[in-house]
Amino acid sequence: MKKIFNIISTVIFLAVIFGSGTAMFILPQKDFSENENRYLEKYPKFSLNGLFKGEYIPKLENAFNDQFPMRDSMISMRSEVLRLSGNRDIGGAYLGNDDFLFEKLTDSNILTQRFERNLNAINRFTKEFEGETYVMLVPSASDVLYEKLPLYNSQYDTEKAYSKANELLNGCSFIDLRDTLGNIGDDSYYKTDHHWTTMGAGEAYRIWCGLCGLEYSEKPLTELSDTFRGTLYSKVLSPDCAYDRIFACSVSDDISVYTNGTPSSVYDMEKLDTKDKYAVFFGGNFGRIDITNESSDAEKLLIVKDSFANCFVPFLTDSYSQITMLDLRYFSGSVKSVSKDFDTVLFLYEISNFAQDTDFIKVIM
Repeated sequence: MKKIFNIISTVIFLAVIFGSGTAMFILPQKDFSENENRYLEKYPKFSLNGLFKGEYIPKLENAFNDQFPMRDSMISMRSEVLRLSGNRDIGGAYLGNDDFLFEKLTDSNILTQRFERNLNAINRFTKEFEGETYVMLVPSASDVLYEKLPLYNSQYDTEKAYSKANELLNGCSFIDLRDTLGNIGDDSYYKTDHHWTTMGAGEAYRIWCGLCGLEYSEKPLTELSDTFRGTLYSKVLSPDCAYDRIFACSVSDDISVYTNGTPSSVYDMEKLDTKDKYAVFFGGNFGRIDITNESSDAEKLLIVKDSFANCFVPFLTDSYSQITMLDLRYFSGSVKSVSKDFDTVLFLYEISNFAQDTDFIKVIM
């Protein structure tokens, strides 16, 4: 009986593998994964030149992984098996306490030569910029909510990273938000996404006002969604993952927004109907976003940033006559050239994003 069962199991397994492999080459290739919010690798065109150069096989393997039928279901099944076996490190995400997921970040992700080069690029920029320069390196969720991490983890040395930033930065103001975000605890970060929440960004706004001498006013928040599952959920795809809520602060009707020169808005409500609900803030990430307050003659602020700035900037719209955001991943110009029209420059990044950013040459060219 056992032999018959083993034979049947083997036949089913081989049928699934063969069927999936066949389907991969019959079914249309997918362009984009909404769950992972990224474009998928497609099967490369074969060439002897690519094969001999070692380029063809890696591309084929990536395409195989990306185009595998029922890929999301397989990831979800794998996550459940690992979780039930007691594994807390799944797909580059830690399963933490109280339904929190944490991005796995090691010293090799943060404490790198690139981290130091980017800090020195800011120093070079600061020497030539006539206004005030600030650097806000937002801690990762594991820095603030470390007590919720699984017992055995290999997260990076937080103290060493922030000490290095303090040591190398010269002539600018360095903003360390670890204690500030720690004071609001669980509300500072999403459970299923790597970003800070609007509440966390609101606390950063309060600190910013104190540093820059701006009038602080507590802004009411409106709930936009209670069904958000973010980037860390996409690594795990477990049906047991929590849902997050997204909030937004109010902005004046006098605010006008241009994205890469095209009229847009602070909040893109259509994004709430997509997987990437965090993109409700300014519609996502773009090379340049200009925000003008028609009723203000206050100073102008330039922000060089990653996506963490997107839910922070709405708090600032009443405090400046103009705010321009540059995302170096998509901006092709010179930060130095743009900065000539501004009074203050803020570099705002989550610390691991900053440490891995390869575009800081645009800051000093």
